[in-house]
This record gives sequence, C-alpha cells and structure tokens, in this order.
Amino acid sequence: MNNPLPTAPLARAIERNLFGGMIGMLASTVIARLLLLAMEIPVFILGFLLLIGAATGAFVTHYGSRSAETVTAAFGSWNTRLRRVSLMVMLWMLALATVIGILTVLTASYDTLGRVAGTVITTAFAAGLLWPLSLLADRKETQPSGLLGMASVIIVYLLVIPLIWDLDRQHEEMLVSSLVIGFTVPFGMFFLGLLNNPNTWIAARAGVGFYVTVLVIFLIATWHPGNWRASQNWWTTGLWCSTYGALSFMCLCGMRRIVSVDWRWLGVAAAFVAWLIALFSVWGGTRPPENWLISISGFSIVIAHASLSVLVPLKGHQIWLRWGTVAAVAMASAFVDLEIIYAPGNGLSMLGRVAGAATIAASCGSLALIIFARLNRATRTDSPNGIVAEITEITLNCPQCNKRLTGSIGVLQCGGCGLCITTSIQQPDEPEEGAASPFADRD
Repeated sequence: MNNPLPTAPLARAIERNLFGGMIGMLASTVIARLLLLAMEIPVFILGFLLLIGAATGAFVTHYGSRSAETVTAAFGSWNTRLRRVSLMVMLWMLALATVIGILTVLTASYDTLGRVAGTVITTAFAAGLLWPLSLLADRKETQPSGLLGMASVIIVYLLVIPLIWDLDRQHEEMLVSSLVIGFTVPFGMFFLGLLNNPNTWIAARAGVGFYVTVLVIFLIATWHPGNWRASQNWWTTGLWCSTYGALSFMCLCGMRRIVSVDWRWLGVAAAFVAWLIALFSVWGGTRPPENWLISISGFSIVIAHASLSVLVPLKGHQIWLRWGTVAAVAMASAFVDLEIIYAPGNGLSMLGRVAGAATIAASCGSLALIIFARLNRATRTDSPNGIVAEITEITLNCPQCNKRLTGSIGVLQCGGCGLCITTSIQQPDEPEEGAASPFADRD
C-alpha cells in the first residue's frame, strides 16, 4: 500500500484514550461512592456519572498528553516515599490488628472491636499491595499497569471500608462491585504490560478495549435493578465477551501493522461471528445453535493457537514441531465438528476417538513448544548478542544536571531538569526481522 495509516500515532491515541477512560471511570467511582454514603441515587444516574468520568479521562489524556507527561515525571519523585510509607503503614496496622484481636477475645466485644480489626487488616492489606504496584509504576514499560493497579487498590479499599462499618444502604452491590474490580484488574494490567512489545502492541490495545467492555458490563449487571434473573443476561454477556475477547487477543498476537492483509484476521472474524451468535441467543431467550457455535469457535481457536505458535522462537530442526502441533489442533477441531454432525448423541464414535487423540497430541506439542522456547532463550542469553537482546533498562547520568537516571530503553526524562534523552541499543550482527517497531518514533 502506498499510503498506510500512521500506526504508531494511532496506537498512542488509542492507548491514551483507553487508559484515560479507565482512570476517569475509577475516579468517578470514588465520587459515586461518597454520594451513595449520603443519599439514595438511581442506577441510571450512577451509570451516567461513570460515563462522564470515562469521557473526561479520555479527553484529558488525549488533548493534554504533555501535561500528563509532566504529571508522570512528578509521580516518580514521590513514588519512592509512597513505598516507604506503605511499608510503615502495613507494619503498624499488623501490630494494631494483633492488639485488637487479643482485646476482642478477652473482652468479648466482637462488634466494635471486630470492625476496628477488619479496618486495620484491610488497611494493612491495601498498603501491602501498593508497595509492589508502585515498583511497577516506577518503570516506563510497566507504568500503566502499575498505575491501574494502584488506582484499583484504592477504589476497592474505599468500597470495602464502609461495608465493614455497616454504613451502606446497598451492601450487596458494593461488595460485588469490589469483587468485580479486584478480580478483573489483573487482566487489564496484563494487557497494559504488553503495549510496547512489537509482537503484541495491536493485540494488547484490543485486549485493553475488551477488558474495559467486560468491566462495564459486569458493573451494569451488578447494579441492574431487580432480582438475579433480571441481571443474568448481563452477566452472561460479560462472560461471552471475555471468552471471545481473549480469543481475539490471541489471534492478533504477532501482527505488527494494522493496515495489512493477514490470516490472523480470519480468527478474529470467526470469534466475532461466534460472539454475535451467543449474544442473540442470550438476549433472545433461545438456545444457541451449538453445532455452529462449536464449529466457528473451534476455527477461531485453531487460528489463535497458530498465532501464538508462530511467536515461539525455534531453531531450524525444531520447526516441524510448530507446524505439527498446529496441524494436530486443526485436526482435533475438524474431527470434533464431524463427531457433532455425523454421530450426535450416539456415544463416542471413531471420529470422537480421533479428535481425542489429536487433542492429546496438540496438548503435548504445545507444552513442548513452551519448553523449547525457554531452552532457546536460555541458550541465547548465554551469548553476548543474547545478553544485548535481553537488555530492557539502562542507567546513565543526566548531561545537564548530572542526576542519575534509570529507566527503559527509549525516552528518558530527567526528574531534576526535565531534559528528555533518547536511548537505543542495536545488535548489528543479528538485525531484527520484519517491520520496524511501531514505537520507534515516540513523542
């Protein structure tokens, strides 16, 4: 193509909007939490407040990226002190929990002292989580993951503390909301951690979008008025979105250009069609066509497995294992479809046995690929060129103010004078294959 889209600027815009929307939505959750402590608020107003927060966060990060960089640079100056404070808080809270626990048993004051003990333990747990997350936020590569994790810990803490003291009118919704945020945030952190990998930068942004979608759907299901049956469709929708979103993420792994004709899009298209079939059955109150759903999902699984298998670094005499494993996965999927079509409900026929045998071969081959990838990486890091390839951080002194800087390869900003320094490491004897990294021309 003569005029491909500027994928790197587009990727940075998507990244800023998604991340800003997540942080803005979490910030609006704090406001909603404080309002719910004081009054009853209709569900639609809470949803509107979350939308306003997400839109505001996306707008600020999209049009105020320079200001955001200044805030990020200032964040590093007090993040070290935050770690020290969190450790001290954790130690003091554990000591208080011990004393309160002893007094509770001796005085049998289980109500008040029990609530105090719960508050102390929850505070210590939150402080303990903030410490490793602040370490992630210190590194440029993992900074979005660390910030999302820290924001989520604070949000869950603010949701749980009033529950301990019985200050809420909506105990169940608050408890489920805290569980939803707490259990889903590791997936968001995982996707954010892959943003700067050349092989997963497209897939990671799609994964962040799926994570935000599933989070919003689960929150809607939590706050949906009525009984459990009224919100069951929303829960089921969130589960289907997470399933086919994960499949689409795996199918997109390995793509380096958005504007390209690639076989991985076939897996994404199959996952999308299966997702539509599942949603129509959920909201239509009908039983999904299982044969179609299994066949289309199986095709997407084959593409996803092939996409991940291509990323495994193998030597010349090991290539056969990759394609043999992909063939075994395709055979297992094909014979499962044949079993469903030609031998439904008649027990396990020869078609089903072949599918089971192919599944065992595919499982063993996939494990062997993981082992070979680890062995080849260990061999590569034993050589000087492998060591260069594994370098992700660099330490230097600022030439303007002589302050010591440590950060990831790319753009470093001095916290003292604000000077931006661009760094890179090249390996001339083993040039990188394929297209250049889309993040080579960062702001």
